[in-house]
Amino acid sequence: MEAVEQTTHVWSKRTLKLSCIRTRGDVETPVIKTLDLLSTGYRRGGLLEEMLASSECPMSHLRAYKLIRLLNQAAHDPDVKHIFNTAIAKLFPRDLSKLIFHLDDVLGKR
Repeated sequence: MEAVEQTTHVWSKRTLKLSCIRTRGDVETPVIKTLDLLSTGYRRGGLLEEMLASSECPMSHLRAYKLIRLLNQAAHDPDVKHIFNTAIAKLFPRDLSKLIFHLDDVLGKR
């Protein structure tokens, strides 16, 4: 039986499941990476969902792992959560600048 790849990332009230591909040699295997939405405070309907909706799917499992790690670390910053949870139509350019600043700070603390 051949594995079926998901073509979209799946959101629920509790989790975000990223559809991924793990490549070893010439073999590609579908994998799911999960972000716990309850523990991070992220939710649907905001910038994060829009970004993921227009991102590659399936994505590299390594890229998904790094993204989930960044999102977990950034969830401790209320400004980051607020911006990621806000609909794009309600954001201003200064919000995106603020998001970049805060994410850069999160990455710098590694």
